[in-house]
Amino acid sequence: NQAVAEVDAADLKVDEYYTFLVRLTDFLGQTQELTKVVKSAEDSPPQVYIEGPGKVFTDRSRNLTLIGPGALPSCGGVTGKVLTFNWTLASTAHVFPLNERTRSARALFLPGADMHVGRVYDVQLSACFADKPTLCGSSLVQLLISAQPVTARIAGGSRTVSFTKAMDLDASVSSDPDMGSNCTAEQRTPT
Repeated sequence: NQAVAEVDAADLKVDEYYTFLVRLTDFLGQTQELTKVVKSAEDSPPQVYIEGPGKVFTDRSRNLTLIGPGALPSCGGVTGKVLTFNWTLASTAHVFPLNERTRSARALFLPGADMHVGRVYDVQLSACFADKPTLCGSSLVQLLISAQPVTARIAGGSRTVSFTKAMDLDASVSSDPDMGSNCTAEQRTPT
């Protein structure tokens, strides 16, 4: 039941990748696993993380801003270095365009309408030394896009109508948040 595990640097080889698995099980027996890939380096890379949980559940009706602070390594006397930031999609299975104005900043703006329902996006932030662009720290967050229910509405509400006249039922105010502006509703006249 240990929340922190220390890995001795002597057990790691330079320029090798290591995958660490964290398994959390609650008293009901529910389990969640998370993996973290780490690359060892001879020099200390910048430290970077994405604020918030490692998995973000959202939908197309919400815009997101991911924030990723970066910091210089606390050891080795590294001072006065400039960091460059770059956001990328770590998996190419599901792709959408990243905002060009913010993809090289500490905060990335993601319009909800650009994401697709049912997909998982792995978004990665890298922070590198400007004078040593191959020495980078990185962090990853998963975005899980869920479906939202449709909303059916009829304009005008309840009313009394004559059975001898035609009546219009206008459902143009109905909406499907997952379709955005591509949603169309019909107007029908009963016969």
